[in-house]
Amino acid sequence: MTDHAEQVWAWLREPLQLLAQSFDDNPETDWDGRVRELLDRLGLGSPDEHPVAHALLHHLESLDDPQRREYLTSPDAELYAHEVANAQVVEAAPEEYPLADEAAAPDEQSLRELTDQAYQWVVAQLTEEDPDFPAQLEQDPGLAQAIYDEAAQRIGLTPAG
Repeated sequence: MTDHAEQVWAWLREPLQLLAQSFDDNPETDWDGRVRELLDRLGLGSPDEHPVAHALLHHLESLDDPQRREYLTSPDAELYAHEVANAQVVEAAPEEYPLADEAAAPDEQSLRELTDQAYQWVVAQLTEEDPDFPAQLEQDPGLAQAIYDEAAQRIGLTPAG
């Protein structure tokens, strides 16, 4: 992760958590109202004022409310924010970020760590739904590998295909 991506995520984390919580706390609030609250918390007048906020909100627009809440409480929101922030560093090169070539792509170790985290999150979610799931993983190593491969693909560690 670049320092820039970490700073962007630190700025977004709590407002996005509050946005996710708002689906439970204020179910009557419509999506436009939620967006206004998020922008206020971020100190933005419009999502266009920050490329990561713009990209995240654009992605969330394509989802319905239950999908938005699920996305915001999964590691996917953080991973996407980091991806967009890292891309932002590359686009800003070279004047603003002289080391952008080094930051252009996360290193393989960072991708592996993100993949491990995503894998662990998926396994935890599936275990919550089915307490016997860890036993299934032990009995079927191919299942564990399939979950890990899917996580790796989503993170960008391995190409889609």
